[in-house]
Amino acid sequence: AFEVGEVRHGALNLENNVVSAIQHLPFQVEEILINEQNFTKTSNCWGIKNNQHGTNTNRIVVARRA
Repeated sequence: AFEVGEVRHGALNLENNVVSAIQHLPFQVEEILINEQNFTKTSNCWGIKNNQHGTNTNRIVVARRA
């Protein structure tokens, strides 16, 4: 399993990079889990609110050795 997030304000989802990186290896992607929730970010003390900046989701690519 590989845990990644999104970058560039959600424009780039890093799970796609993981899938591309392992496509020629002996692994098969079983599923991609996306956990999105409301939470209090530590960065709130600098004025950054939830789901505006930074990584706001957990994205987990689950692969199995083929």
